[in-house]
Amino acid sequence: ETKKKTKLPKKSSKELTIEVPKKEPEVLVRPTPKKQKELSKEDKVLYKQLCEAFDFVINMGNVIEDRTMDRKLIPDLALGELHVIETVNKNNNKPMTLIAKKEHVTVGALTTCVNRLVQKGYLLRTRDEMDQRVILLSVTQKGKDAFMEFRKICDATDEAMFRDFTSEERETLHNLLIRLHHNLDSEKLTKEEINKVLNKEAFDND
Repeated sequence: ETKKKTKLPKKSSKELTIEVPKKEPEVLVRPTPKKQKELSKEDKVLYKQLCEAFDFVINMGNVIEDRTMDRKLIPDLALGELHVIETVNKNNNKPMTLIAKKEHVTVGALTTCVNRLVQKGYLLRTRDEMDQRVILLSVTQKGKDAFMEFRKICDATDEAMFRDFTSEERETLHNLLIRLHHNLDSEKLTKEEINKVLNKEAFDND
């Protein structure tokens, strides 16, 4: 006797489904922040001395630049105005908001200085053709001439400051200043972090 083969019912293509195993979402593991080292009294004294040294260098640099400026060539510009011209020259025809960010001041504070420089003929203020709300700043030829004279003074001051430094010492100082700049970046150094330090010091003094 021949065995009868039982025919299985055919399934349509619509009925054939393939189940794909669901992948569980990956859990992002954030690194645990490093605990800040407790500062000793000696470290705090050293930090204070470093801050005083930085203040002295910055202030003396400004004093030397102001004293050595040729008032015949730059008769009507204050040191702060020259720094604004320098920033605009590096970011020519850029929005005023960018210049304010580079100078670490508010747009309102910068506007007062820009008004004077435009009136004196050192800067030019225009509106963006694509967006009339955006104000662009650029340096005039008079501003470029003033900046070039100021740059000579700055270069001479820098050369005098570092005349006794070896190339290795200058490179080391440069790397350290980059780290300071990174730590003081306004986008990274938040108000909450400063408050943590202040609250901790207050707790320690109790």
